[in-house]
Amino acid sequence: MSSFLLAWNPNRWPWKDLENERSKLTRGSEVDILWSCRSSKVETGDRVFIIRLGKEPKGIFASGFVTEKTQGQHWDKTKNELIQYVRVKFDKLLNPDIKGVKMLFREELEDNKFQPMRWSTQFSGAQIRDDVADHLEDAWKQY
Repeated sequence: MSSFLLAWNPNRWPWKDLENERSKLTRGSEVDILWSCRSSKVETGDRVFIIRLGKEPKGIFASGFVTEKTQGQHWDKTKNELIQYVRVKFDKLLNPDIKGVKMLFREELEDNKFQPMRWSTQFSGAQIRDDVADHLEDAWKQY
């Protein structure tokens, strides 16, 4: 199993039902979503972490596992192209817009144990080195 970083920029795509999905997961329901992913290396069963970029608070706020790879119309309706998606089944989903929410903030990812990963990626699907992924899993347990 490999680990990958998926990116979310709320300035480009507002996640309107994030709080509803977070609440469903908290109550024990399954929550999954299709997410664009540029990497062709991602496989079913791989671990993914989602980082919020673009506006504060920035950092990792969600994790899950890939249950499917597929193609579909670009999420940006102005682009007439097919792109790759992965279906992510969440195991943890936090809402960064809730005041005081604890998440793995972008600044914390500058620690040496999370290097040399480029956390400010502009695309979804950057592979996380195994040693960095191990540290990430350990840090993520507290959330």
